[in-house]
Amino acid sequence: MRQHANWLGRFFCVLFGLMVAGTMGQAQPQGEKFELIAVEPTVTFDLSGETMDFSTAAPERFIWNDSNDVPRDFIEFGLFDAFEEIRIGYDPLERDRYEVRLYRARVAPERLAVAAEYATLFARSWGKTNFGVTAHNPRFGEVLGGDDTSGVMKINRISVFRRGEELLVLRQRFDAERFETYSEDIARMVGSIRFETGTDPRPFDTALQATTLPAAETLEFTSQFPPHWNRVLGPIDQGSQGVFDFWVDGADRLGNVAAMLASIPAPQGWTSAPEETPSYDDVANSAAGLARLALENLAPDTPFQLHPVEATNFAFLRPLTHFNALYTFRAEQAEGEPMLKVNVLHTIGLDGRVLATVMLSAAPSEPYLLGTSMHANYVQAMQIEALHSYYSAVPKE
Repeated sequence: MRQHANWLGRFFCVLFGLMVAGTMGQAQPQGEKFELIAVEPTVTFDLSGETMDFSTAAPERFIWNDSNDVPRDFIEFGLFDAFEEIRIGYDPLERDRYEVRLYRARVAPERLAVAAEYATLFARSWGKTNFGVTAHNPRFGEVLGGDDTSGVMKINRISVFRRGEELLVLRQRFDAERFETYSEDIARMVGSIRFETGTDPRPFDTALQATTLPAAETLEFTSQFPPHWNRVLGPIDQGSQGVFDFWVDGADRLGNVAAMLASIPAPQGWTSAPEETPSYDDVANSAAGLARLALENLAPDTPFQLHPVEATNFAFLRPLTHFNALYTFRAEQAEGEPMLKVNVLHTIGLDGRVLATVMLSAAPSEPYLLGTSMHANYVQAMQIEALHSYYSAVPKE
């Protein structure tokens, strides 16, 4: 792993926690900031592609102009093969107070990310203040951002819809002091979006690589990786110590992004889950041990110091597991080596077995590294979805 990086992990850990919480379709409570109002659409947009054509409810006096602008702000992130502004809508009498811009992007398939993280990236470019993020699901996310450099606070509600390998970006820009005036129009524009085809093709569906680890007596834990990821070691069966599987992102030219999956049998003598759930501290050493194991096998010749950052857990896994937590660590390496972000999702099933995913990526100190970090978060979100599916299928006593 060979690239300088500075640690910005706390912000991105919190953001990642938000993204994967949305994996099970649980939007974060953000009040009226991200209100969705569904009404009958009043305008249809033909974007010359059946998966992207859509209709929505626009304000009555809006006019729409074509735009052929190609923003250059996002090229260096390595996330997009194409990005263009396609429409601008406004009320001619109120354009300086409320305006809507539509963008269409084609995502680099080896750099797919969660929709809300794309929205966060756009918000950073289009404003300097972040007022909130919500992940409705992995393919629909929003950010509320703002900028007052003109002397007037302008707000951007940025809504990102991912359809396969394409993005629809809806950017609604308005005066903060006029929010009450436009709030229903803003909520209707997002909440009324209807794509002309209900098909939402998932990239890699025919090319995903499955990996299977032993789990419950009658089940296996199956996870998937995109086609450009490569297994480099495993699955390694260490008997009572567990089975471990190691993967790297073959499209990352700097070699920073990698993953480990682990399945560890229940402790000897385990009969049923104790009534008391372990605390973060109770499991922290185990999570740190998994982080070290991943680093020692995926970067075997690089000394490191591991430091805890924070831990969180996921409500959708609580009823299905004895314990779940996402631990984030930073790994300091030798001078000239990158600072690494290490996410460890540590779960303990009701049968006592530990299933864990560990994701390594360079701390996102510059655009390319931010792009690879976003993709790492996306792949771990896939693994978390696989964990949820597995635990949902485990027979309950």
